[in-house]
Amino acid sequence: MAPSDPVQHHFDSQRLRLAYWEWGSTDAPPLLLLHGKRDHARSLDRLAAAFRENYRVVAPDLRGHGDSDWAVGGYYGMSEHIADLLALIDVIGGPVDIVGHSFGSRIALYAAGAFPERVHSVVAIEATVNFAFRGLSRRPLSEPEALRRWIARHEGYAELQPRVYTTFEAARERIQLVDSRLDDAFALELARHALRPVEGGYIWKFDPFARGRTSDEVDVETVRSFWSAVECPVLHLLGGASTWSTTPPLEEDRAAFRDARWVIVPDAGHWLHHDAPEVAIRETRAFLARHGLAAT
Repeated sequence: MAPSDPVQHHFDSQRLRLAYWEWGSTDAPPLLLLHGKRDHARSLDRLAAAFRENYRVVAPDLRGHGDSDWAVGGYYGMSEHIADLLALIDVIGGPVDIVGHSFGSRIALYAAGAFPERVHSVVAIEATVNFAFRGLSRRPLSEPEALRRWIARHEGYAELQPRVYTTFEAARERIQLVDSRLDDAFALELARHALRPVEGGYIWKFDPFARGRTSDEVDVETVRSFWSAVECPVLHLLGGASTWSTTPPLEEDRAAFRDARWVIVPDAGHWLHHDAPEVAIRETRAFLARHGLAAT
């Protein structure tokens, strides 16, 4: 193992064995990196490498992702993810600075709103999801028909047959279909960490049930109520070419936060930290230099 390689550890949360990767000194302030859905902790390696000198960088595989256990019953509610996050903070000590991408950033902001004493600052990459575009404008339990649609979709995940990739290169091509800005070498590295071996090749590590919405998702107004409860400083990074977020952010989103700064990266998509890593690192470093635990 090279000196810069992370070490994998495990912790328990709600009877699941969850994995996390760690870089840097255990004596340094903790910086958590939270990946998004259908992703894995090692997709944040570039960010980890940039901050390991000043932080104890910890990147968990969310439940149902990477090397973490799949949830019994296939339920991946926001409350469960927050419980996992708090369990990890108990293990490494808090409060913590957090950098999150997409769903990971939303976990961080919910946690910061509900447990302000546990979260010191947040860098949220592509957190302000376009609710209408992603079909999140109404809760599954808000009306009978919405519940019927949610149940039907959830049951459909059990019928999914994972695609078997015969080589890492084949999976790399699939990753580049989602993010065409990735070069071959980096996309191949992402594929190597994202797959597990099966007969005939490899399949994605994430649980198919982790794909979709959960019954405890909330409407836009409730999301903003959590944002308004966030006391710590927040840096929002948005991809100017992203179709996943509302860019530029809505005034209602801006107004929901007490202390937030917004940066739009013109040539980056939803995976901004992959498309423009130097910008993501520069902006995060400047933010943490002012507001992070290592600066205090």
